[in-house]
Amino acid sequence: MYSAYPAGYAPYTQRCPQFEMKKLLQIVTFTFFSVTCFGQIGLINDLDGYTNVRKEKSADSEILFQIKENEVFFIDVYYVDLDSSWIKIWFPKSKYSKYNKDYSNSDLNGYIHKSRIRLIDSLRVCEKDCPKLIYGIQKADSTRELENGVFGLEIPLSMSYEVSSLYLKWDNQTIQQNTELYDDLLNVAFEEGNYTSDCGRFTTYENNGTYFIRQKCADGAGYYEIIWVVKNGEIIQRLAGWIT
Repeated sequence: MYSAYPAGYAPYTQRCPQFEMKKLLQIVTFTFFSVTCFGQIGLINDLDGYTNVRKEKSADSEILFQIKENEVFFIDVYYVDLDSSWIKIWFPKSKYSKYNKDYSNSDLNGYIHKSRIRLIDSLRVCEKDCPKLIYGIQKADSTRELENGVFGLEIPLSMSYEVSSLYLKWDNQTIQQNTELYDDLLNVAFEEGNYTSDCGRFTTYENNGTYFIRQKCADGAGYYEIIWVVKNGEIIQRLAGWIT
């Protein structure tokens, strides 16, 4: 059975109950590297099929880039309540959220009017015939050199688990995925063997034939989330990051 924690390990919220999760994320952010923590996950709500992302909070401001239908993005933590007319969002330059070692210059950001934003948890939850992820999990190689940014490294590498394989189950097909999609994911699960998106740390949403598999990974200060965007048997986007 899947265990949330490795043997002999208790999450920060148990070892140090006086800390709140938000403080823990701030601690790991400023201690190890400079990253941005996000508040929510969104996608556009626009009949045109795309939305302009602007430099400032104004419809007259410069257009920096566009986000298309069913592309997911992060909402800045200070705008998570959507109580501003213009919302700051973050969108990775890489469609698979690949980061360099110091996590710098990897995200685009700008403003979208809140009328053009839909939160991912407002989508219909898929309950039948959903695509499924199948992970192979193994103990991490403690001698591994981390040349690029990784997710989930709160505990020592010698206590961590890495992904050895990833498959997408779509209809009657089981499709092997490239290592690019998982070689930077640590502590997706804390037990060797197969690990599937049937467990409680996953929620799958659907929107007009596109599926969004939301996954909770690691724990405590190392907690992160992934959104796998799947269409026609292909993972077309992987959004990964630190959620407060």
